[in-house]
Amino acid sequence: MKNEKGSTLVETVMTLSMLMIIMLSMTTLIISLKKTDKRAKETKEITEYKNSISRIINDDLILLKLKDTETCQGTHEDYVYCTTLVFEDDSKKELIVDTGMNFIKYDNIKYKAPTTIKMSDVTIDKENNIFTLSTNMKYQKKTYNLKIVYPL
Repeated sequence: MKNEKGSTLVETVMTLSMLMIIMLSMTTLIISLKKTDKRAKETKEITEYKNSISRIINDDLILLKLKDTETCQGTHEDYVYCTTLVFEDDSKKELIVDTGMNFIKYDNIKYKAPTTIKMSDVTIDKENNIFTLSTNMKYQKKTYNLKIVYPL
């Protein structure tokens, strides 16, 4: 019996084939993880945007005590929703939701929405002495809702 040192062509081909299968499955896994990470980052960005807008407006509603709302002065496009918040100290802050340009402007500060979402279905009203701001933010197939409700 001979002692052969080295590998045959069949062994080499099998080894390379197994390595290619492992590399392909690892590449597929990495691509899948990158997509999941991207979605998670975008969802986090939307949630942070929604929560920061809500906090800023709610802080004023609570601290300054909302007294009434008024119709905004001037003309606005169809896709712009606007109201002026009047507080107990008679200060006023304008609240604008622009679904065309995808931003919310409050107290002369523009908060641009993440580019991954589309704002729609805006409601700003004060029925039954309750101020309500509601807007939907659509991302892929999911809808996030920004809703602020405060009694007058």
